[in-house]
Amino acid sequence: MDTAKFDRWIDQQLPPASSVRAKFEQLCNSGCDSRLLFSFLTRAVLNAQSQRTIYDIYGVSRPALLKLPERLEKISRELEAVNPLLGEYIRANFVENPNRSDQVRSGWLQQAAVYRKTPDLLRLLAGHVRDAEVWVHDNFGPRRLDTLRKSVLELLQYVDTHTENPHYEQLADILDHLFAVNGEFFGRIASGFTRVERTGAPKKRGTPSKLLSSSDALKALYRRSAKYGFRKTRSDRSNSRSS
Repeated sequence: MDTAKFDRWIDQQLPPASSVRAKFEQLCNSGCDSRLLFSFLTRAVLNAQSQRTIYDIYGVSRPALLKLPERLEKISRELEAVNPLLGEYIRANFVENPNRSDQVRSGWLQQAAVYRKTPDLLRLLAGHVRDAEVWVHDNFGPRRLDTLRKSVLELLQYVDTHTENPHYEQLADILDHLFAVNGEFFGRIASGFTRVERTGAPKKRGTPSKLLSSSDALKALYRRSAKYGFRKTRSDRSNSRSS
């Protein structure tokens, strides 16, 4: 988008005489690039319309992930029980069959070895899936991080890095205004991105998240993000530069 078009777009979204425009310009004068700042703001408002957890992003539900290890272990037991019969089939029809070539017999010997190891591999996989589910839920669970929280966190980090202050109140006011102006339009865009929901139930639109209207919610998110390691603090950045 060229400068003239961008300026017109900003004027439409943040009217020149409005308080939110003054707050936006204050952030720009404090060190933010107007295009980057507006991009972060817009993405946060868009993600508020299609808030997706890590389970949504990877197309798997947490209940399914919780049940998968038990299913894998059940299959491993069933396969272990049938492996002797499968081994006899392979031995009689391929390994000891004089009509088979050496290459075919060798290949089936290797295949039989893989089948014998498969129950152990399935049990190992079950354990790893179980560990992964705990780690994912503890670090990226629905109440920890989703697409909305991630985009708002990136906005806060950008502003904090370039102005040395997260400016919670200014950002909350601007986000609240942009949601009021564009909520319905961005909702239609988000619906296009997530036309087929895994749950089959439409998500509620039109109600802004507290992250788009409350400075206290922004502050809480930013502080928790450092606690759980989702962002580096100023001291972390200083230490990394000095090391």
